Amino acid sequence: MRTPVACLLFAAGAHARPTSEKPSALLPATHNATQSTMKCGSPEELSANPLLMQGNSGQMPEEQAMLERLVKNATTYCEVGFNGGHSALFALRTNPQLHVVSFDLGETDAKGAPKNVGGKKQEVADCLNAAHGGRLEMHWGDSTKTVPANAKLACDVIFVDGGHTFEVATADLANFKAHAAPTHVLVFDDTPCASWWCAGPNKAWANAKASGLVVGGAPGIEELHPMGQKRGFSVGRYPL
Repeated sequence: MRTPVACLLFAAGAHARPTSEKPSALLPATHNATQSTMKCGSPEELSANPLLMQGNSGQMPEEQAMLERLVKNATTYCEVGFNGGHSALFALRTNPQLHVVSFDLGETDAKGAPKNVGGKKQEVADCLNAAHGGRLEMHWGDSTKTVPANAKLACDVIFVDGGHTFEVATADLANFKAHAAPTHVLVFDDTPCASWWCAGPNKAWANAKASGLVVGGAPGIEELHPMGQKRGFSVGRYPL
């Protein structure tokens, strides 16, 4: 019998956006990184890769500590927003039995529409898979389509770092409810904070609470975790 553990959801990066593209099929990261010079053994090595386009959980010790705390006894960890691979690395190395499922926008065309492939990010995923026993499963494409299209994942931990717009943040919050384990913790990134990229997540979190989609706080965890003007995260849960 599986022991219920916490389910974690971070939502707010810039890795998904609404498009007319069809959702991607499952595109698992391969295990063969022999033809790549990619390094992924530490947060520092990941940050040195020329793929990193924005902030990441490796730059936020409080957020990293929360993630590692909640994945320690999990079975399945899910995330939106692979970006440079930092959160996936923290999850994989914290729990050597953990299955990690990651959704990310991946490579885009000149107009910003997803190609439903990982591009250079696939190299990071392959490197992590080679180093951690093939426990990483990737889904490339628009998360507002790929997340609801996926079969229920029964995620013990969900880490979502999707789009910063109100529409994408709202969709990620709504769509991951179906994947949440019965006992879970929801952590929504980039709120409370005051930078421009926080506006969408701030509004999405407030609306989700007002509508009853989520409730703030979790057993032993406060709701609001501000980290200056530019970063923060809020903790809650789905009333399943």
